[in-house]
Amino acid sequence: MVKAAYQMVGHNFNNDRIENDFYATPIDAIEDLIKYEKFDGKIWECSCGDGAISDPLIKAGYDVYSSDLIDRGYGEVKDFLTTNEKVDNIITNPPFNLATEFTLHGLNTINKKMALLCKLSFLEGKLNMDGFEKDVLTQAISELEEEEFAKIFTDKRFLPRSIADVFTREFEEKYLEGLTDATKEIVMRQIDNDTFKRDIEDKFTTALESLLDSIESNMDSKLRGIRDKVFS
Repeated sequence: MVKAAYQMVGHNFNNDRIENDFYATPIDAIEDLIKYEKFDGKIWECSCGDGAISDPLIKAGYDVYSSDLIDRGYGEVKDFLTTNEKVDNIITNPPFNLATEFTLHGLNTINKKMALLCKLSFLEGKLNMDGFEKDVLTQAISELEEEEFAKIFTDKRFLPRSIADVFTREFEEKYLEGLTDATKEIVMRQIDNDTFKRDIEDKFTTALESLLDSIESNMDSKLRGIRDKVFS
């Protein structure tokens, strides 16, 4: 479970890369998606690999069409990025190096919903974070409610504020175990205060703002319209 979670946020235990960025999606990720999200109509798994996402969806009763650029013995061989088909929903774990292209093409392909099970590595790289900060970012995003994701774009300090709160909590849980209460209190006074949290907010606000601006600058007018409609 722990290893799967680290793989999903981009950790590479062997310091190597698999050809064509094929990394099977952990079963926990798709089971949680099925549990908490409902899809109406046909689903296209357009980077199906060995069926790690398609099989659970089919077992859950969904009508799933599976394809992949590479023949891995499952689904139809097809280059998703060159297609002009329409489908109700897309659920996939795209190749890491093509995540942006899959997102943009997918938005022009769906009639209803799209769920991309992407890693957070691209964001971690932009922020130049250490291991603990990566864990904090991952935890902060995982704790967001569905309706809160819009606030990441509309309030540039919303996610950094959440990160600052998680940073304080995770630091106490990970690094202060075994210390006396008096020592814990001394340490926590240094980080559980408005000044320290503001410093954390400022760091992540600056980095995230730059990243979000870069994403927005690459959106065409149609995608801006979709974003504004969803986040209004």
